[in-house]
Amino acid sequence: MRCVFDNATVLYGEGFVAVQGYVVIEDGVINEVGTGGYSGRGADIVDAGGGIIAPCFTNSHVHLGDSAGADLGAYLSIGERVAKSGVKYEAHNHPDAVDAIAASLDLMRQGGTTAFCDFREGGVEGIGLLKSVQNMPGRILGRPLDDEDIFNYCDGLGISTIKEYSGEKLEKMLENRGGKLVAIHAGEARDDVLDAMKIDPDFVVHLTNAGPQSLREVFERKIPVVLCPRANASFGVGIPDLKAIFESDCLIGLGTDNVMANPPNMLREMEFTWKLYRGLYKDPGFDARMVLRAATVNGRRILGLPDNTIKEGNQADFIVTKPMEYAVDPVLALVHRIGPSDIKEVVSPPYPS
Repeated sequence: MRCVFDNATVLYGEGFVAVQGYVVIEDGVINEVGTGGYSGRGADIVDAGGGIIAPCFTNSHVHLGDSAGADLGAYLSIGERVAKSGVKYEAHNHPDAVDAIAASLDLMRQGGTTAFCDFREGGVEGIGLLKSVQNMPGRILGRPLDDEDIFNYCDGLGISTIKEYSGEKLEKMLENRGGKLVAIHAGEARDDVLDAMKIDPDFVVHLTNAGPQSLREVFERKIPVVLCPRANASFGVGIPDLKAIFESDCLIGLGTDNVMANPPNMLREMEFTWKLYRGLYKDPGFDARMVLRAATVNGRRILGLPDNTIKEGNQADFIVTKPMEYAVDPVLALVHRIGPSDIKEVVSPPYPS
C-alpha cells in the first residue's frame, strides 16, 4: 500500500534539512522524499496542509511506575521521594497504578513519542505490569527483587545508584548480562560517577553533579548520556553541565524521568533544555537541532531501536503538525512553540508488529 503525505515541510535526514515537498510511504517504509507537489499516481494522498513532518520523539529515560502520584511529595528531598523507602512507592501501590501507567503512555503518544526506556521497579512482577499496557516500542530495564534473574523478562538492568547493590550482588547480576542493556543513574544527587563507570554501563543518566574528573572519564570513554534537566530542576538537585556535555563526543539523549515529578512530555523537555542552555551560558547561538536530535534519533541509537530519521529506507515513524503560520524556522517551531494539540497525526509502525 502506498500513501503520500503531500504539501509539507519535511525535516529530512540527520541535519533536519527543511524540504518543501512530500513523503511517500510504501508498506510502512519511506520510499521517497521529494520537493514540490507529488505528481504520481496510485497512492492515497494526505494533504499535510503545510504542516511539519519530523521524526517522532524518544523518551530515553522515564519512570512510569509512579504515574498515579503526580507531584506526590513535591516539597520533600529527592531521597524522601524516590529512594528505596521513598513516597513514590505509594504511587506504585495505588489501586489504579496500572491504569495510570496506561494513561501516561497514551499522553506520550499523543505528544508524538513513539519509543521509550523505562527504569522499571518491582522486579519481574513490575515488568509484567508495564508490558500489559505497553503501546509502543520500548526498552524496559528492570531491577531484580531478591535473587530474580530479570534479564529473562526484560531488555536489561536499570540501576538506581551504584550503592543500590553490594559489589558481590552486582557482579553476580552482570554475569548474566548476555549482551543486554545495562544503564545507571550517575551523579544525580552526588558525584558517584567514577564508581558507576566500573560496571561498564551502556549509557548513564543525569550527570547532574558530575565534577570535571567524572565528566572527563565519561567523555573519554564516549559513554552515551541521557539528560533529564526538568527532573533535576524539579527535584532540586542542580543542573548538569549542559555545555560540556553537548560539546563532547558522547551520544546525547533526553528523557522526562519520574512521572511523579514531570509530565512525560518531550516537547516541554526540549523547550526547557534549549532555553536553559542559552540562559546559563549566555549563548544565543546554541543550535536547536542539537536538542531535537537528542529528543528523537539519538535516543533510538542509544537504545538500539530502529533509526527513525526521515530518509528513504527507514520505517515511517514521524509526526505531522498543524501548519505553523509565521514560523520562520521549523526546527525552532518544534523545539519551543508547538504543544501536543498542534500534532495532528502520529505515523508509526503498529505495536506490537
